[in-house]
Amino acid sequence: MNHAVTLRPTPWGWMIVATFAVTLATLVLFGAVGGLMLLVGLNGVSERTGTYVIVAYALLVLAGNFAVAALLNWLIARRRYAGTRGAGWAPALVALGVTALTAVAGPPLAVVLMKILV
Repeated sequence: MNHAVTLRPTPWGWMIVATFAVTLATLVLFGAVGGLMLLVGLNGVSERTGTYVIVAYALLVLAGNFAVAALLNWLIARRRYAGTRGAGWAPALVALGVTALTAVAGPPLAVVLMKILV
């Protein structure tokens, strides 16, 4: 019997699409709805304290987004490999890249979107 390891490419495309979908859902659910509820809840709190709470909430949302996206990417890679070889760092790197892109490009895009809508 030939037990040679079959090397198949990492499903980068599916992982990127899945990560963007998770990020979009995370930002809409926790960013827009949760952020609005947080702002309403912080009514009457000092600006200094409120800033720390908002930054902590944003970091928590980004960390949760990274964790869920990395898990989903790991599941995609695991399904794709189906026992041939491990996915390595690919799922976490894709999730980290999209999360970092969201953290850097998200706030300016949100300001532009608010200017367009209002």
